[in-house]
Amino acid sequence: MDSVLIIVRKQGDSRRQHLLINIDPDDTISCLKKKIRRHLDSDEECNILFTGRRLDDAMKIRDLKLGPSTSLTATMKASEIDGFEIVEKDYSSDNIVKPRPLTTFNVYCKNCAGVQAGKLRATCSVCSSTSILFTQEPNNHEDLILSNRITVRCLDCDTQTTCKFDFKCGECNEPSTLLYHIVPNRTRNECVICGEVEGTVFSLPCQHISCIPCITAYMEQIMRQWLFVYKRDVGFTLSCPMVDCAATVTDPHHFYVLGNDSYREYQNKSAQKYLEMQEGSIYCPFPECNAGFFVQPDSMIPESDANYVLCPECNRKFCVKCRNRNECICGIEDQSITLVNALSKPCPRCRVPTERNGGCAHMRCLNCTFEWCFLCESAWTDGCQWDHWFD
Repeated sequence: MDSVLIIVRKQGDSRRQHLLINIDPDDTISCLKKKIRRHLDSDEECNILFTGRRLDDAMKIRDLKLGPSTSLTATMKASEIDGFEIVEKDYSSDNIVKPRPLTTFNVYCKNCAGVQAGKLRATCSVCSSTSILFTQEPNNHEDLILSNRITVRCLDCDTQTTCKFDFKCGECNEPSTLLYHIVPNRTRNECVICGEVEGTVFSLPCQHISCIPCITAYMEQIMRQWLFVYKRDVGFTLSCPMVDCAATVTDPHHFYVLGNDSYREYQNKSAQKYLEMQEGSIYCPFPECNAGFFVQPDSMIPESDANYVLCPECNRKFCVKCRNRNECICGIEDQSITLVNALSKPCPRCRVPTERNGGCAHMRCLNCTFEWCFLCESAWTDGCQWDHWFD
């Protein structure tokens, strides 16, 4: 871009002035201030506000990643306005204070179909103005994701209120999803999977990091075998690739790194697996449908000697007991059915039928990962191992 819209505000004056200032991407904020003062023919002190922060003079325009419709706010004689100044320290040997780019976020952009550098935008929750100053700084990612947690002073509606945060793709400017586990590898730590040092990594709350190619391959393997772990406050999620580490991905949106199609597959299968854990749920047996739903009395079809139900997705009928795709076989006393019942038992935790296909009695549920004893039908213990491991 070769110009930027500047909204000029003066203290004690509710009126606003709009300026279109020609810029160079390598211009600093200090240079921009000089252009504004020259345009206004004013010697007044000037501050530039962006996403609720007062910008440092040494910061370059290109580091703001401004979109074509993005504006900056200039406050004249704003030195008395209370707010936070965005200056971050670079802890190098000379300990010089240097500004860093504001956009250190990574997002998944559906339009670009990939992970991109993101842009953070903050607006007043009352009037949607961008002319705001933080009175409280965000401390963590939850402050950016959850609503009404951060207070600001809005210069347009002249109120102290909360702000709303939005993320955009740095490439195409489309709204995007924040992936806060993907961070710059400032400490130059090695990937726990391959041992390489990459500039951008996937970091979990345990501080174990993985490079993006390795964590993507790990996700693909977990997806194929459905070895996700279930957390009540998150849903089906991914455990740390480090052995015996209990940390997990805290936001399933990170599975977008697998691509749009794989993420939709994850969503559908998660819903199916969750329904399997709920009493009274059932799946359509037709493989091209496989919809999960709860059986309602009005969905039952009156039929002689059968418990037929109509799938709400594909509108095909099947028996809820035998789930046969053709005629009901509930009345058939078949030895194979008896054998299947003998070989299958429900998982003690999620009640998903589990078949013992030879081997020992130590079972691991593929649905909820619970480890249990096929004979005791309870959690696996050392006693099970000693008493009837191979019974």
